[in-house]
Amino acid sequence: MMTKQAIRCARGGGVEYDLFTSRFGDGLIAATKTGVCDLVFADGAVADPVAMLTEHHADRSVIRAPGAFTAICDGMFSARPVTPELDLAGSTFQMDVWTALQAIGRGETVSYQGLARRIEGPDATPEVAKAVARNRTAGLAPVSFTHITCPTHSRVHNA
Repeated sequence: MMTKQAIRCARGGGVEYDLFTSRFGDGLIAATKTGVCDLVFADGAVADPVAMLTEHHADRSVIRAPGAFTAICDGMFSARPVTPELDLAGSTFQMDVWTALQAIGRGETVSYQGLARRIEGPDATPEVAKAVARNRTAGLAPVSFTHITCPTHSRVHNA
């Protein structure tokens, strides 16, 4: 089980970032003085993660900090992943969803609808799915290693 996870929503101050290579591909990790605020893999959807970071944090200075996140990156996908402090910014609803994700137990499978029931009710399912997708640090949150969130039907298909 992972250590306590802090979720904070803070604005202001600068953002430091570095690029990394992992067994899952190349990426970018960034943090404020409060905690990690972005984790992005450079794939077809994100061709230039530095430009994306700069645009997303247009109100902050964005500075490369080589080596600053080595321990986090080394432990990110290990058997005992590191649990850094996070600096998450989102609506109250998004923060509620991200907190509920962290409460899902190891090996537990929860549908978006099931997660919605835990927060607002099954009518919030589409909003819950959007909030899950908008978590900019999903690769670092403990939930990333301990749960599966899936559609309610059991049929597996390609999107």
